[in-house]
Amino acid sequence: MAVFLLIFFGPPRWRTPFAWWTVLILMLGYYAPFWIGEPFLPALSAPNLPAEVIHVAMAALSFAALIVARPSFVTPAELVP
Repeated sequence: MAVFLLIFFGPPRWRTPFAWWTVLILMLGYYAPFWIGEPFLPALSAPNLPAEVIHVAMAALSFAALIVARPSFVTPAELVP
């Protein structure tokens, strides 16, 4: 999570397309374990419905923030038609 925050709130020069893809991969690695084990080991799933809702909300809001921030991750050369 610290890397996400550093890239989002760090200097604009850190926000490149490569950084966006890096954050996307890091988010997938962070949030995927919420659901990866569920089909195979029920003990790894959320213990109840409120916890499942919280997991979904956490992941959905984080990915939504990344999608909304995508325009900030273009380099100046990409802005020129």
